[in-house]
Amino acid sequence: MKIIKSLGLLLYAVPLALLVVGVVGGLVLGEGLFLAAFAVGAAATLAAVFALVVARMNGRAPADWKRVAAATVVLVVAGLLPLRTELFGGPDLLTAEGLETGVEELRSVANTYDAIYIERDFIRGQRGDRAVIYRDGDLSPTPDDTAGPDPDYAFVLDEIDFGAVPGLIDLARQRFPDATDVLRVEVTRPRGGDPVEITVHVGRSGAERRGQLVADASGNPR
Repeated sequence: MKIIKSLGLLLYAVPLALLVVGVVGGLVLGEGLFLAAFAVGAAATLAAVFALVVARMNGRAPADWKRVAAATVVLVVAGLLPLRTELFGGPDLLTAEGLETGVEELRSVANTYDAIYIERDFIRGQRGDRAVIYRDGDLSPTPDDTAGPDPDYAFVLDEIDFGAVPGLIDLARQRFPDATDVLRVEVTRPRGGDPVEITVHVGRSGAERRGQLVADASGNPR
């Protein structure tokens, strides 16, 4: 009996979930697969409404709508999981987890760069006159393999302790009590042969509108 009741709930919950997921993914975000879900959900919802009308006409008890609503919410959340990046944006790339993700994306293209620029919503790796940009879960454009970094400024990703960046951001906020926001983090080699530097740029509310904290590649501040 419980199995039959559960199937009865799904009779209403699945079409509604497909309809909602289809509207969000297909009509709002323009994802082709979700447009198909919308079409199926719309047709199935009409069928479910028809089944409900027939059930009422035959004197059968209507569905438990609280349980239907709960099941629909669960199915909608599951259906929208593949679109979480499009809906909510990518990770904060200035956090340890987000930065690790961004750096690994850059590493998937190349291990040597001229400069790396990190903001909350994107990380950009410069290679000569080409750039690799990771934003909102997408990596683009991938540079031609023949475009290499400038040897005077190039460094290898493995030289940099990216795990030290969140701590440097905290230290920059302490060093500049009037800091209002972290603008960006840069990883660069200032001149050919000079050590690689990590620079944290912050915006400030005082007379000096900018501040910066410089550290070596291992995250030791100067």
